[in-house]
Amino acid sequence: MELPKYKTCSVLMAVYHGDQAEWLEQAMQSILGQTTKSNDIVIVRDGLVSDDIEKVLKKHEKRAEVRVVRLAENGGLARALNAGLMKCKNELVARMDADDIMEKDRLKLQIQTFNDDSTLSILGGQVAEFDGDEDNITGYRRVPVAEEEIGRFAKLRCPLNHPSVMFRKSVINRLGGYDEKIGKVEDYELWMRALSDGYVIRNLPDTLCRLRAGDYMIGRRKSWQGCVAQIRLRRHFLVNRWIGLGDFMKTSLAFVVVAIIPTSAVRFVYQKGLRKS
Repeated sequence: MELPKYKTCSVLMAVYHGDQAEWLEQAMQSILGQTTKSNDIVIVRDGLVSDDIEKVLKKHEKRAEVRVVRLAENGGLARALNAGLMKCKNELVARMDADDIMEKDRLKLQIQTFNDDSTLSILGGQVAEFDGDEDNITGYRRVPVAEEEIGRFAKLRCPLNHPSVMFRKSVINRLGGYDEKIGKVEDYELWMRALSDGYVIRNLPDTLCRLRAGDYMIGRRKSWQGCVAQIRLRRHFLVNRWIGLGDFMKTSLAFVVVAIIPTSAVRFVYQKGLRKS
């Protein structure tokens, strides 16, 4: 029996006190300006936010397709996304961050791909990174397209760009949602769980989003807290036999080095080693 064709999707986004109202407004305009419109935009306010952010939320929740879920306390991204996912009306759910920008055809391309492949569970894409102005592209975060390549890539690095991902809500619910105890790496852990359970994951070759980078991004990654979270995650992978001891040692050492070396050196590594111009 042929599955029904999807015409739209939900968009799931979380915002917290560390975000900026201007960036949130840019993100919202990029969602509202899609060539294929979402009829269900769920924004989770993860704890108290600034008055400026609250003004943006109140402005947009006047729209019929926008709903704001307000959590009393900041509980982290995984908890916020799980709370928002429960409110999403559609089977297809597109992830988005409050400081990023969707390319105008993003939802159209992903919905078409799900309509063309009934076996597909999770679909990401490529992202462009910008510094300051959204047209100041500094590089591209490339991830593999084919399912087999994604499996190999995942042993060393996250195989999906989280803000570019669209997934089937039923699949994520079946997997138990985002792990709220895993720390700031909840998306990577979820993809590995999906891969280990045999779900089909792919990436489009198209650039789907623009992500804020520069020292803002480096500052979020270059910390001992982030380093410890990454090592714990990879120990979790090792215990579950998703990676081998060699992969664990190699990637853990890399994060220790990133935490130690100067910001200028980290910037060079990202621009020259981990990003495409």
